[in-house]
Amino acid sequence: TMGSESERARSVNRRWLTWARFQRPWVTLKAATSLDGRIATRTGQSKWITGEDARHRSLQLREEHDAILVGVRTVLEDDPRLTRRLGLNPTDGWRRVVLDSRLRTPTEAKVVRLDPGQTLIAHTSEAPRENRNRLADSGVQLLEFAPDTSGRVPLQALLERLARLEIAALLVEGGAEVHGSFVDAGLVDETVFFVAPVLIGGPSLSAVAGRGIADLELAPRLVFESISRHGHDLELCAVRREDENVHGSD
Repeated sequence: TMGSESERARSVNRRWLTWARFQRPWVTLKAATSLDGRIATRTGQSKWITGEDARHRSLQLREEHDAILVGVRTVLEDDPRLTRRLGLNPTDGWRRVVLDSRLRTPTEAKVVRLDPGQTLIAHTSEAPRENRNRLADSGVQLLEFAPDTSGRVPLQALLERLARLEIAALLVEGGAEVHGSFVDAGLVDETVFFVAPVLIGGPSLSAVAGRGIADLELAPRLVFESISRHGHDLELCAVRREDENVHGSD
């Protein structure tokens, strides 16, 4: 849980300010990594890098946000529920957002079958009509966007749409490519990394992919806000500096 009342107030306040000033939610990027920053082994195993205590704390994070976002690959590979299940925040406004340019999300997926009204699927205008009809009939909400230059959902436009749905704090649990897209676009306000004392090595997935930074001077510099321990694992929380005027970039 967050520390003092003043810390909690500051956290709520900066989220509200981001929503009010930039018309977009505060974006928290969350990952569970090895000591060398990997989120899976070279064969794709990721369950579980961190222990039970860290996973419980990661569920608490959902209670502190209005919505969670993943990419369609996570839905296809893991079929997660993406629910709040600790009962710490009893509001009924929880949303699940799937980035799915071509609407490949299966109607059997848990995010569609369980409480479809909570699920928003962001896609581009290039998505096949039959996929659109299939998912529209399932009860989920489809959000359509003109594709960006790489043919994907434009993140800045998506965040503006989410803000209009009164989502002020978004938890991004998307996997390496989705994390990389948010970092590349300059749209990360906070990172929460759960780090396990294990070394994976090899050509395995790092927590953040995307284009990446060529010039270290241009890398987003965050400020460590807290470091806490959950069982054998560490939670490292860092936020962007408050003097940064972050609108996002292409």
